[in-house]
Amino acid sequence: MNLSLDSILLAFTIIGGGMALSVAGLLLVRKFVDVQHFAAHHQVGGNLLSIMGTLYAVVLGFVVVNASSDAQAIRVDIATEANSVLNIERYASVFPKANAEEVRTACIEYCKAVVDDEWPAMPQGRISTRAWQCMLNIWFSIKKCEPHTNQEQAFYSLILDNYTQMADDRRMRLFSARIRMSPLLWMVIIAGGVITIVFTYFFAVESLKFQILMTLFVALTLSLNIFLVASTSVPLQNGARISPIAFQAAEKIMELNIGMPKEGP
Repeated sequence: MNLSLDSILLAFTIIGGGMALSVAGLLLVRKFVDVQHFAAHHQVGGNLLSIMGTLYAVVLGFVVVNASSDAQAIRVDIATEANSVLNIERYASVFPKANAEEVRTACIEYCKAVVDDEWPAMPQGRISTRAWQCMLNIWFSIKKCEPHTNQEQAFYSLILDNYTQMADDRRMRLFSARIRMSPLLWMVIIAGGVITIVFTYFFAVESLKFQILMTLFVALTLSLNIFLVASTSVPLQNGARISPIAFQAAEKIMELNIGMPKEGP
């Protein structure tokens, strides 16, 4: 993922804001409530906090793992899409030079359109018409390749399979760019974090400095997990986004193939 200014601001907002609000709430409680009022309820409160904290940890852990798994699946789809484009260009080299060069040019232009035009558009949920046209150009160039030998027929079938795979992965990428985590799930995560922090206020410590320090540690742990969920739940939208490095690498490889002698894959 790319660490951008947006991701830094997101981290500052969630982590810094969560810790600041947690301390502010603690100071407010200590101002209006006597510490001794909480001492008699520490044992019961401790048991309840353990139960509540465990349940919240299970929910938060499930969300973090699920978001991370989804982000990894998106990375695999993106890499597969770029590899399919590269395979199309490579397999087309068995056809006459004019056909092979037309396919290569179309594939290079597609990678450029994805990197330069479609990638910046995805966080806004937009589709690049340039990338769409480039994908159609790949298809049109493939249709011009007429297999005559058994070898050409075999590689033509592989080209069609890879084009289908590329189109499927592109649809999944664009669909993933529009997906957002359920607002209900966000409400549960945030409410659970707030309740957990507020519950710690009922365990008063004589030294306010020590209690502030402990509250900060709890708030930091919860905020880091919430930030992780926010960053990985929409990896094609947030500042910490998946980079188009797979398409950049495919473009460079195909450009290196320009002018190389024709040979079988």
